[in-house]
Amino acid sequence: MAKIMVTEKGTVLREFPLNNETTRIGRERINHIRIDNPTVSRFHAEIFRRGCCYSIEDKMSSNGTRVNGSPLQAMRVLGDKDEIVIGESTLVFVLETSDFPEPLRPDSLDSRETVYLLTERE
Repeated sequence: MAKIMVTEKGTVLREFPLNNETTRIGRERINHIRIDNPTVSRFHAEIFRRGCCYSIEDKMSSNGTRVNGSPLQAMRVLGDKDEIVIGESTLVFVLETSDFPEPLRPDSLDSRETVYLLTERE
């Protein structure tokens, strides 16, 4: 299970467990994570869970979304402790248990390694 921690100046203001396959973030009340700030779009971003991997996508927001300081251009896989900046808010993505392996990142792979991918079976 993973969660999002909304922080301000290093202090955790609120935690949101990521129980759904899709978690919407934005200013509107209908979002799972609501950030009531004019710098946040009504429907700003979404986090998707597929098996043990979590990804984030900006939903054409006015001010954009940043992950670890870089603008989010396309859907991106999230790793433990990734910092997501939406408007003036910082959200930290946390994997709570070791049941889920860290998602593979292209920059973390050695071309000489054998990579095993876990797949879901029906």
